[in-house]
Amino acid sequence: MEVYIGGKGQKKVLYTGLKQELIMEGSTISMEEIFTAYAVNHFHCFVQRYRKDFQEEEHMKDFVEKLVEENPKVIIIGDEIGYGLVPLSKEEREYREIYGRMMCLISQKARKVTRIICGICQVIKDERE
Repeated sequence: MEVYIGGKGQKKVLYTGLKQELIMEGSTISMEEIFTAYAVNHFHCFVQRYRKDFQEEEHMKDFVEKLVEENPKVIIIGDEIGYGLVPLSKEEREYREIYGRMMCLISQKARKVTRIICGICQVIKDERE
């Protein structure tokens, strides 16, 4: 599994080197499709859509374990959303917390984690063989 994360508009997809047709969108991909997808862009949108399924820590862990087991080469691309102002709505704060925890779990399991900031790639973790 590989993770690419950074702010909106940082050209994360460009750094993956993938053709657009290989990438599924987090805003539309189903829970079943993610286990066979080659790559998922806007993973934060996927988490937002299914956040009720991930409210319990155990459900998050189960999801990540299943994803690693069934789709170990998936590429996850997501925006950093936890910086800046604290949202006023409780739902938005909960979503950001869930997404942050999910990204921690996924990044721990990923063999490579890359952060893109100001259009510059910074490899945080690389355990490739």
